[in-house]
Amino acid sequence: MSDAISSLLGPLFDGGAAGLLAAGRQVAAITLSGVAIKLLDDYLDRQEADELRSLPAYALLALSVAVALAPGPALSLFLAAYAVGMLKDLAVPFPAGLVGWQEVALVLLGGLCLTGWREMLGSVALMVAAQSADDLLDWGLDRAQGRPSLVGRLGPGECAFLLLFSATLGWSLAPGKAALVACTAAGIWWGERALLGSRHGVAEHATVGKR
Repeated sequence: MSDAISSLLGPLFDGGAAGLLAAGRQVAAITLSGVAIKLLDDYLDRQEADELRSLPAYALLALSVAVALAPGPALSLFLAAYAVGMLKDLAVPFPAGLVGWQEVALVLLGGLCLTGWREMLGSVALMVAAQSADDLLDWGLDRAQGRPSLVGRLGPGECAFLLLFSATLGWSLAPGKAALVACTAAGIWWGERALLGSRHGVAEHATVGKR
């Protein structure tokens, strides 16, 4: 953890105000990328819900600002999330005329060309870790609803090993980015649960009131 903090905060001490600004842009870009990924994931999971129809617009806004702030981390994280999300649909044809594995290959190749191998590999590893953790947390719900997941494909033990391996790889390549991604993912997860709990409480209160 100390290495990650040093990696992230080093520019603050080396560059003064300029270093502070650079570090702030990195933090904001990674946070906004996480928000964009989450919004699109929610939309794709439940497109039929009317209240979610505006999510792609918000996701594009968040991603645009993130890329403007720090192109490498923001773009590589979003492309990595797209590629990892496609792993369950590798043989499915898509509107572009390509099947899933072909789209994954093109996205990863584009990411490598635009951001470099280290940036892209680190982002892919971190997104695999995030997806593995999310599937482990939602294993019971995914199984009850028949939704595909890494746990269902690999098994819980294998998915836990994949989480550990990919998180370690991502940390070794970019400890500062790994720490920020972990904090962002945890914050989004906690915020989503708190919001769902709040809505559930309001719904129960309304039901009791009607009685």
